[in-house]
Amino acid sequence: MAEIKPFKGILYNSKKVEPGLCVTPPYDVITPEEQERYYQFSPYNIIRIELGKDFPEDNDDENKYLRAARFLNDWLENGILKQDEQSFFYIYQQKYTLKSGEEKEKTGLIALVKLEEFEKKVILPHERTLSKPMEDRLNLIRATRANVSQIFSLFSDPSKEVDRILNKHIQLSSPLINFFDHENVNHLLWRITNSDDSKRLIELFKDKQIFIADGHHRYETSLKFRDEMREKSPSFTGKESWNYTMMTLVNMDNDLTIFPVHRIVKNLIYFCKSIFLNSVSNFFFMEKLNLSPTKESLPHLLEVIGNKKDEHTIGMYIKGEGFLLLKLKDLSLIEKFIHGDYPEEWKKLDVNILQFLIIENVLGLQAKEVEESVAFIKDEDKAFESVEKEEAQIAFFLNPVKISQIKTIALSGERMPQKSSFFYPKAWTGLVINKF
Repeated sequence: MAEIKPFKGILYNSKKVEPGLCVTPPYDVITPEEQERYYQFSPYNIIRIELGKDFPEDNDDENKYLRAARFLNDWLENGILKQDEQSFFYIYQQKYTLKSGEEKEKTGLIALVKLEEFEKKVILPHERTLSKPMEDRLNLIRATRANVSQIFSLFSDPSKEVDRILNKHIQLSSPLINFFDHENVNHLLWRITNSDDSKRLIELFKDKQIFIADGHHRYETSLKFRDEMREKSPSFTGKESWNYTMMTLVNMDNDLTIFPVHRIVKNLIYFCKSIFLNSVSNFFFMEKLNLSPTKESLPHLLEVIGNKKDEHTIGMYIKGEGFLLLKLKDLSLIEKFIHGDYPEEWKKLDVNILQFLIIENVLGLQAKEVEESVAFIKDEDKAFESVEKEEAQIAFFLNPVKISQIKTIALSGERMPQKSSFFYPKAWTGLVINKF
């Protein structure tokens, strides 16, 4: 099914710069404050390409996308970035420690993957996308003609044959890149130089489906860019470089870490707490928890909802009302508010129960209003503080989705609401660049 191939990756030249100071997390998890910090780390930090600054005087002839293209070309010309002379697959490993103290690692294969329409069921999405990030990523790829970040995707390999090939190369050679990030995650990168192993990897993926974990906007952007290029190239063969996109491919049968993405609701013009809570009580049993209204109580809240993860339980915080536990009264309630033939697993997702019953029905927020009024936050402390500082009116705390749910829903052809899952750690930008 999936077609993968090695490529001539572009890497930071460690003889001229320190790669660890030049790479960043993906664009969509970088705050404005972090953006500024990455600008200060190095004049060659990938932030200038991946998430450049806007300036008041910008126009069609001078803007962050055109500057990104110039940075990329200048750094290549000056040897800051260096392209491999041969095509390789790359191995990307991340070692990290959870708050619980558990030590884990995630190992993936960086490869070019042939773009396929979702209808072919070769590459499968699991989340919906938003229009604004799509436009931004399309402008960037048009200007740079490059993938500067990898799409993080999953495949199923219970036999672990792909893992064995990757681990063999890890044990036989030293990493090209080895650094720790601000969360103490260790990032390591290798080339696969054994041509027999590369051929074997290509064969192994021919019978695999690929599930997009992070990078839905980038994948759909790549499809759109490919279609634009096809229109300009009537004699296309399907083998042109823009028919492929760069991915990090990780075995979903390994023990992966998924965090929940919590929600805050803000900018509600007419919000009456008593009316809201009364409406919510039509669908949920509500329990006020005996917790102090501080962020120090959040670990206990998450533990409580985690213990009830099979009971469709959501945590909620409203200033003045404290922490509340919402337990769905009856799963059949959601049937009244979902229009369409959706699989049962999709209906049972807590993110959908929250979306359809509370955000859309109780609060009355529709698609365009959701983009303006609902923010998605992985950090529970920030979600709580936004309500405490009255930057938002409500915070909802969720359990993480399961890999099995992602796989089942993707195979059914459906998608979860945007920002339903937060895979950790993120695949960092700038470790390897693919230029068309």
